[in-house]
Amino acid sequence: MLGSLSVQPAGYVAISNDGCSNQTLAPGGTCSVELSYPAANAPVGAFAGTLVVPDDIPPDREAKLSLKGNLEQM
Repeated sequence: MLGSLSVQPAGYVAISNDGCSNQTLAPGGTCSVELSYPAANAPVGAFAGTLVVPDDIPPDREAKLSLKGNLEQM
């Protein structure tokens, strides 16, 4: 089972559509998550962060996906 997804550092990129948190996936299964930026309080400019995906196989394990981009005012 996946735990609650999060973005680090917090406050820069928001998880806007989360179909993965607290889901159980079969082997080879998929889920999707959408990220939005900038979050309301994010500064404009270069961004580097991590999407953290915790799971329980083995216990207390997590995947970390690198995020890089340029945050712009919309």
